[in-house]
Amino acid sequence: MDICGATFVILLFNFDRMVSSTTENTMATSSKFEGYPDKLKMTGKQLQEIPEGHISVRILDLAYNHLSYLPMNGFKNKSFKNITSLDLHQNRINNVSSSAFFGLKILTEVDISSNQITALDSYTFEYNRKLKKLDLSNNRIQFTKSEVFLVSTSINTLILSNNNIDQLYELTFVGLKYLTNLVLDDNCLNTIHSNSLKPLIGIEFLSLAQTNVVSLKTTMFTRIPRILNIESTPLAKKFDPPLTRIKKSQVATLLEAESN
Repeated sequence: MDICGATFVILLFNFDRMVSSTTENTMATSSKFEGYPDKLKMTGKQLQEIPEGHISVRILDLAYNHLSYLPMNGFKNKSFKNITSLDLHQNRINNVSSSAFFGLKILTEVDISSNQITALDSYTFEYNRKLKKLDLSNNRIQFTKSEVFLVSTSINTLILSNNNIDQLYELTFVGLKYLTNLVLDDNCLNTIHSNSLKPLIGIEFLSLAQTNVVSLKTTMFTRIPRILNIESTPLAKKFDPPLTRIKKSQVATLLEAESN
């Protein structure tokens, strides 16, 4: 083989090694990111703070831990800014920063049920404009007469079962006019201000089961719910047999009867 031929073989060999090395590095880098799960489940780990994460995580499950405080930018600062679903139920959360969920622009569902929350800043979820469902059941929440409960233009399902809610005030739902599903079951609710439900211009399902509600009237609604659950309430027991979940025209008939 002449010198030119030998040189060509050497160059070709080196080129192949370079391509192979580059490909391996690319694959390794790719695997590193592809290998990080889009669903991260860290339940029952006795976590006391939000763990470090990754921007690839879409579904984050931190249920059954020992979290007690959700700090400012708590999830964004731990690289969880792209999560769409967040599960925090069965922790010890009693303090939530007003900007704990700041920066989570595509968050659609949050479960903070079974914690020790007594109140939230009204603007906690104002900038989570993709948020659709919020579960706050089994906490210690009680509404305040002079404060709007939450402000959100996107939340359509709010679950507040089994809290310490005894009254609905005039301002309570002013910031949640796009709610379609509201669940208030298993509260000691006995007083509903005549204007408290009027801001809910899109309400379709209202559940007041296992509460102390005695009366509801047509004038309390801007829109009559399609489905009303009044199972095991004093209102339901006015009828024989007692009412449970009623729909459409039955709701209107009940409200009209109560209004007379």
